[in-house]
This record gives sequence, C-alpha cells and structure tokens, in this order.
Amino acid sequence: MNRLRGCGSVRARAVGAVATGALCVVLAACATTVDGSGRVDPVQVSEYLATRSSAAARASADAQSAADYATCAAVTSAAMSASRAYNAFVARLNSTQSFDDLARTDGAAVDALNRAGSAVNGAVTGTTSEQVRSTAGGFAARSTDLARVVAGRQRDALNATSTAWERARDTVLSACGPVSGGGPVAAEPSAPTPGG
Repeated sequence: MNRLRGCGSVRARAVGAVATGALCVVLAACATTVDGSGRVDPVQVSEYLATRSSAAARASADAQSAADYATCAAVTSAAMSASRAYNAFVARLNSTQSFDDLARTDGAAVDALNRAGSAVNGAVTGTTSEQVRSTAGGFAARSTDLARVVAGRQRDALNATSTAWERARDTVLSACGPVSGGGPVAAEPSAPTPGG
C-alpha cells in the first residue's frame, strides 16, 4: 500500500514537471519580440475622424430638431388656449364696457396667459435653436405682460399690450412652421380690443 502511494506521487511529480516545462515554452514564445515600428495610415485616420465628426454633427442636429419640436408643440398649444381665453375676455369687455361685469372672463384670460408664459419657458432647453428660443421667449414675456395688464384692469394699456402680444405670438408661430413640417401655424385671430 505504501509503495502504491509513492508510485502515484512520482507520477504526479512527472506530470507537474511536464506541465511546467510546457508553460515555460509557451511563455518564451509569447516573449519573442518583432523588429519594426507601427505606422498609421493618414488616409484611414482622416476617414475615421470625418466619420466621427459627421456622426456627432448628426446627433447634435437631431437633438436640436427634437428640442425645437417640443418647444413649438408647447407654443402652439399655449397660443391657442391663451387666444381663446383672451378673446372671450375682450368680447365680454366690449359687450359690457365695464371691468365690473366680466363674468370671470378676465380671470380665465389671466390664468391662460400666465400658463402660456410658463409652459413656453419650461419647454425651452439648451438645445433649442436660437431662432425658436428667442421668439418663444418673446411670446412668453408678452403673455406675462398682457396677463398683468388684464389683471390690473389697465384699460389704457390694453390695446398696445395686446398688439405686442399678438405680434410676438404670430412671430413664434411663424418660426415654428418649418419645425412642424408645414408652413406657419395660425392662431385664432384676436378679437378687437375696446378703445383705450
């Protein structure tokens, strides 16, 4: 019994020695050096850089298109809602000629105009194009101005402020036309304001 163990032990040592020898041969083969130097093909480098630049430009343009589309969707929705609410207010004011009998149309107009300003400002991002960003910002600011005039019952300022708001609205809707894939987007025409 003791002999068999010894025999197995010798056999295991022999197998281990053969494996170690084989490993040394493999490692020696991996350590072989090759003379020469690496060269870069300038044409391939140029093509690679152009491909990367083109892909980055496409990604940037796609991000800007998506941002413009989102901003313009917010602008269009806000402009329609604010126009309807403001027109109802103006029609009631023209009918009664009094800020004391507006049947809450003034409050609805103020809310719609303020919501329009907030929604548009919230939709503008860092990737929104300069044209859409600036015209949307102008519309948001004029919406807030008109809401303040209506809320303050500033009849003398109503016509001028309303005209500025309509211009800003039409300008941004015109800028958004190409973004939506068509021509300029039309808003509901504003009712004529009472004389100031």
